Formats: sequence, structure tokens, C-alpha cells
Amino acid sequence: MANYYQSLVLIFTLLSTVSSFSVSALVENEVQIVTQPMLNFAFSEQPLTAKDPKINQHSFDALSQAAKLLKENKVSGAISELKLAIAQKENPALWYSLAQVQQQAKAYQAAQTSLQQALQLLPGFARAHQALGALLVRQGKHDQARVHLTQALSNMPSAYIYSLLGYGYLQQKNYLAAQMAYQSAMVLDASNPQYQRGLLQASIVSHDTSLAQAVISPLLQANPDDSKLWQLKANLALQQQNYLAATSALEVAESLNSKLENRRLLAQLYLKQQQFILAQPYLLSLLKDASYTDMQLLSNALVFMTASAPTLQTQALLDKMWQISTLPDNVKSQLYLTSARFDLETDNVAQAKNKLKSSVQFNSENGQAFLLLASLEQNNNSEYAQMLYSRAALIQEFKVRAKVAHAQLLIGEQSYSRAYVLLKEVQKLEPNERKHRDNIILVERLIATTAG
Repeated sequence: MANYYQSLVLIFTLLSTVSSFSVSALVENEVQIVTQPMLNFAFSEQPLTAKDPKINQHSFDALSQAAKLLKENKVSGAISELKLAIAQKENPALWYSLAQVQQQAKAYQAAQTSLQQALQLLPGFARAHQALGALLVRQGKHDQARVHLTQALSNMPSAYIYSLLGYGYLQQKNYLAAQMAYQSAMVLDASNPQYQRGLLQASIVSHDTSLAQAVISPLLQANPDDSKLWQLKANLALQQQNYLAATSALEVAESLNSKLENRRLLAQLYLKQQQFILAQPYLLSLLKDASYTDMQLLSNALVFMTASAPTLQTQALLDKMWQISTLPDNVKSQLYLTSARFDLETDNVAQAKNKLKSSVQFNSENGQAFLLLASLEQNNNSEYAQMLYSRAALIQEFKVRAKVAHAQLLIGEQSYSRAYVLLKEVQKLEPNERKHRDNIILVERLIATTAG
């Protein structure tokens, strides 16, 4: 049996099960660390180092019988065989082998206990440390996993162990450490695409754009039809505020694999670039998607699209949104505001005023609606218009615009002193704006003229 002891290597690849861990990227991408589960009963009577167990005839016979049962796909029988051998005379190699089979049976907690038993008998057992670390990573216990993985690394440098460390650091948002771990993995296995993806993910979130560019280019050359890589390329372009490149990459990702998140980002990017016609099909697709519940983007889209004269595209989006029965109040407010602007295009002022009143009723923070309604009322009902300007001035975002518009109304009515007070308040809010100082000087001259 001596020859068997010296060279016993029984490796059985079981079925096609794959254990994987995924990391979510900023563009809904997944980076996976994949290990092909194997049984490795590579133990001998004289281990190569003190960090590996040695086996005797009893352990050898048990491992051989377990291997035979696994060849016949009798996983439960193999587990029973190993447990029986352990009960007769335990050995760290038997505990470790039992843990491997238990993992194949997806009995992860039992496998963890078996590995802990192996390490109790042989604390420096490197392969058991690696296996236990991987199990703890699966459970999200990254601090505990790191103890075992670093212990394993001290005896058996492994790209896979570095990748597990990198994954754990990513999950804990320690991006620089993740980047270093993945770089170490690639030193040992530079061609592994999963490690490349892990390094890409880490470099993007740590804002190392030069490294990310260096990693993503060969990945895309090798995998031009991988939509997730194109999503990551778009994310990288967004970090660099290269919106055109981000849009192009997302268009490719969407053409390869249509996703709600792609369409949402494309709508935002086109709106940001004021390309309303290109944004509209994506906005309409969001409306048709029952899973899309964030109406705020669509509300914001109306703000963008009505910054200039309303168009047929805006009207189409508006009509679709009115058909949704569960619109939140702030979106209804924006819809009424947009509809009022359409009415003003056709000089239907009375109807526009009614819609603007509905707009502020649904959202008392809609400063645009307050200001537009005030501007429509100031020629006919100055007191009401002033009240509307005062109300708009309570909204932080519209405070300056409301006070300036209110002051302009008062100047038109020759109420210079009241206008002066408002303009001084505006100057305090924006002390570096020259136009406010100029306005104050003008009103001071008007006050002096009337006083004289």
C-alpha cells in the first residue's frame, strides 16, 4: 500500500453544479467568482508539509470506498461511509473529505462543522482553511472568512483565495483592498475572466479609471456580446462625465439585452443632453413596463421637456401618464403644470390658471406652478399675485426668483420702498451677484426721484 500512500490522488468532478458569488455593480452588473466543485482526496502517509494531514490504512480504505460510491452517484452513501470511519477513528483528512461531499449535497452548515473539526485536529490544515473561508464567504461572514483565507494563503498561494478576499472586500465597500486582492489573483492567473471582472469592478468603484480602462478593453474584445461589460463601460464613462460615451455603451447593452435599468439610464442621459426626441421612446417604454414604479423620473422628464415650447412628444408622454391610475400627488402636480403650459400655447389662459391651481393643491412645493400662476394673475389681481410670490419664496429652490419677480411687480406699481426691501433680501441670499446690486441701485434712484 505504500505506493498508494505516496501518490493517492482521487479527483471526481461531480455533475455540473457551480457555486458562485455575485457582486452588484453600479449599472446592475454582476461579477462572479466561480469555483467548479471537485472532490480531492489527495493525502498520503507522509504529507509534503506539516500543514497537510497524513492518513493510515483505515483512512485510506474509507476514502477509497467513498470514492467508489461517488462514482456511482451515491452521495448519501459516501457521507455515511465517511461518518462511520470518523466514528471509528477520526482524522483531519476524513473530516475534510466529508465536508467536500456535504457541500455537494448542499449541506453547508454540516460541511462547516466538519471543516472546523478538521482544523481542531490540525490547526494549520491549509486546504481546510480555504474551504471554510469559502463557506463563510457564501454566508456573507467576510471578517470570519478572511481569518481562514489569509491562513490558507500563508501556506498555499492561490488566485482563487485572493479572488474570495477581493469579493469580500467589495461587499464591505473596502474598494482599494479589493483592487489589491484581485490584482494579486491576476498575478497568479492573469487569463481568468472572472478575476478580470472582479478587478474591473473594484477599479471602477475605487475610481481608478486608468486601471479600469486597461482591464475593460481586452474583456470587451474577447466578449463583444456581453451586455454586462457594456453596462460597466457606460458606468466608467459616467464617472468621467463622458455622457456621449456612456450613452453609446448603454445603447449597445440595451440592444444585446433589454433591461429596465438600461432604459431608465438612457432616458436620463438623453434628457441631460437635451435630446428629447431620443429620450421619448425610453420614457414611453418605462410607462408601459408594469414593474416600473418610480414616477419621479417621468415627472422630471416633463420638466426638461417643457423647458422650451411643448412639443408633440411631450403631449404623447403626458397623455400616457394621465392613463396611470396610481400616480403620486407630486407627479399629478407636474402633469397639471405641463398641461397648463400647453393651454398657454393656445392662449387658453383661464384653463391654464385652473390647472395651475390644481398643480399647487397636489404639491405645495411646486414653485414653478406658483410662479407661473402669479405671473398670469399679476395684471388682473395684484394682491393675489403677491400672495403667490410670497408663497413661492418659502420654497428654498425658488426663493430668489420669487422675491425678484415680486419686486418687479411692486416696481411696476411704483411701490419702490417695498421692492427695495425684497431686493435687499435677495442680495443677502446671493451677495456675489452683480445684477442684484444693480437692481438695488436702480430702485434707490427711483426712491430718490419720487422723494424729490
